[in-house]
Amino acid sequence: MTEIETQIFIAQRFGYLFEEQLLSILNLQMEASKMINSFMNKLSPSPSLFHFQIKSDTKASRRQYKNNTAR
Repeated sequence: MTEIETQIFIAQRFGYLFEEQLLSILNLQMEASKMINSFMNKLSPSPSLFHFQIKSDTKASRRQYKNNTAR
């Protein structure tokens, strides 16, 4: 999912997305990450053997974006 975030930020930097659109897309991306993570955990035969975790750094990405734009 971090690859998607990178592409979203690139699109915003090139002027294809406004800040409101960026935040909306990041929220959708975070929801999708949670759903995928839940689905993968339900498919695993044993939680102790196969516990998948898709790390969503959307909140950290937002902070980084706000810090970069505040400069």
